Amino acid sequence: MPPRARIGVYNGAFQAIADCGGMVILRRLHRAGLTNHHRLPEKPHVIVLRHLLERINEHVTRRNTYALVIADEVDEPAKHRADLSAYRAQGTKGYRSQLLDRIVETLHFAPSRSSRLVQAADLLAFMYRRVETHTESDPRATRANEALWSRIQAIVQHRHCWIPGRDREKHKGPALAGPNAGSEAQKDSRPHNSAPQMR
Repeated sequence: MPPRARIGVYNGAFQAIADCGGMVILRRLHRAGLTNHHRLPEKPHVIVLRHLLERINEHVTRRNTYALVIADEVDEPAKHRADLSAYRAQGTKGYRSQLLDRIVETLHFAPSRSSRLVQAADLLAFMYRRVETHTESDPRATRANEALWSRIQAIVQHRHCWIPGRDREKHKGPALAGPNAGSEAQKDSRPHNSAPQMR
């Protein structure tokens, strides 16, 4: 697909996401920081999912409602479901420890080809990682990415890259002026790969 046509598809998709009335929470993890700070670290995906579930739980608590979580298919789905059951009964670990009592039932995993919501989350995760970890060689690509991000910026309630050993959630609010605005932790982490974003 030619670049102009591809950008047109992305523009339409991002505008549809912005118009749906939902909200966006984005989490990343600094892999090198995890390896350096923890002798036997958990898998990045497990950590990012736990952080994401904590933020979802806090968001729906403020709204006095509940959340059902649907995610893209991943390895070890049974382990992730068991983890959620433990978080609901005993709480999460870490300095934001809490009972995830506002996340109902279990984790549901679906192939992205079968779920428009999961497809939307994939698009957001791809673009978020792109603008945070990749330097475009063509300024036109940079402008296109910024234009895409501007379409959904208003519904981004939280976005953060956690750097183990350095960072304790410096950025807690909505996105600021653009995709790269945020905490120093986010800016310092851009050259490194991030864990997959969960929905």
